[in-house]
Amino acid sequence: MIKAILLLITMILIAGCTSRNVIKSDKGAEAQSHYKIIRHDLKVVLNPKEHRFIAEDTITVPEHLKTDLRFRIHSGFKIEPDVAIIKEGVIIKSEDVPIESFLVRLPYDTNTFTLKYSGAIHYPLEQDGKEEARGIKQTLGIISEEGVYLEKESYWYPVFDNGLVTFNLHIELPSEWDAVSQGERLLHVK
Repeated sequence: MIKAILLLITMILIAGCTSRNVIKSDKGAEAQSHYKIIRHDLKVVLNPKEHRFIAEDTITVPEHLKTDLRFRIHSGFKIEPDVAIIKEGVIIKSEDVPIESFLVRLPYDTNTFTLKYSGAIHYPLEQDGKEEARGIKQTLGIISEEGVYLEKESYWYPVFDNGLVTFNLHIELPSEWDAVSQGERLLHVK
């Protein structure tokens, strides 16, 4: 039932038959130098039984953005950066998602850095409006044995101030599952 209710925004994982997927979203990558477009190369391993995931995100920023960078990510994640980051504080969003704010100061000759992080996201489905046959259930994000739904507002990946991104997404998930995201699928291993 949950799988039928989940909607696609950033990433949905549903029952299927693959164990690894690579999805690429490069729309506008050629304009990266003119705009504040940040590139994510994400490698994600899901553990639905524990409501957890492990991620490694190699982040590339345009040359003109190499000063202080701020990002927000779901509170409580274990974060291992390869550059210096400063925790600025915990913020509670209006949707009740606890997030932490971090400041990144890149070395002069660097515009790429990597964050390894892991944590749990499990906001149960809630009824939106009247509970009828056509009623809609929503979640801010969930990793469970019934399915996974992660969107930008769950802050499962580093969200920078400008919000514009391109990405590669490599996903490892249970063998009977499949992954769906925006962009072009480059690899689909069963």
